[in-house]
Amino acid sequence: MGEQESKTVAANQQPLSVALGLAPAIREHAAEAEQERRLPGELARDMARSGLHKLASPAYANGTERDPLTQIKVIEAVSEADGSTGWNLMIGMEVQGFAARARLTAIW
Repeated sequence: MGEQESKTVAANQQPLSVALGLAPAIREHAAEAEQERRLPGELARDMARSGLHKLASPAYANGTERDPLTQIKVIEAVSEADGSTGWNLMIGMEVQGFAARARLTAIW
């Protein structure tokens, strides 16, 4: 991502815009991801820095707590660039959201 370090989900950025901003890097690494059967390190770091995986997490767990339709649109946009990267995002997003809610349930 390099120069696009500012591409993160923050209060002033829309998650779909962030996802679309990552699309060129996702496409660039798609063949490598397919060959290695995992996200290349650089792409994995870019995805983590973007904060998109926090969309399903509640605010109390440092998430951005976005509605399900927004989550789906973001997953769709990433998947259009590369289906495997979209799948990785979906799994990471939902697992983090479930884990945050399970933690709260366990506390109460």
